[in-house]
Amino acid sequence: MAVLPDGDRQRAMFREVYDTYRAAGPQAAAARLTAGLAEQEPGELPIGQPLTRIEELANPMALFLAHVLVPFTSYAPDLTHLPASLPTPLPPRLTLAAGTDSRGQLLHRTAGFVAERTGSPLVEFPGGHVGAASHPVAFAARLMRVLS
Repeated sequence: MAVLPDGDRQRAMFREVYDTYRAAGPQAAAARLTAGLAEQEPGELPIGQPLTRIEELANPMALFLAHVLVPFTSYAPDLTHLPASLPTPLPPRLTLAAGTDSRGQLLHRTAGFVAERTGSPLVEFPGGHVGAASHPVAFAARLMRVLS
């Protein structure tokens, strides 16, 4: 997200998700994250409370919110060092992917931006951000076509 022209705003949104998690727990943070990924205002968030350390360690979403989300979304690759392809006729070195149901949303927009800036292909997969879980057969078929 950091490479986007509005990357600072997006990083601030992810920091807000983290702060929401710390203050009101994973349900409130997930609601804020869902709205942020759709680039919408969050509306009223569920009332919750922070998790204990033991609860956090037992909850994959909580671990993601606490330790992965902000560092991952703050990473800014140097797009000048991500060339799309080797000299022809070799295939592209970088292929970006996004879910068809995510068109117009932050994750799809980010993948498209990086693809455009690096001259790489953008491949769409069935479903949205978790298309592998929501459309496993179609997702796997598309992945096999892309990889081969």
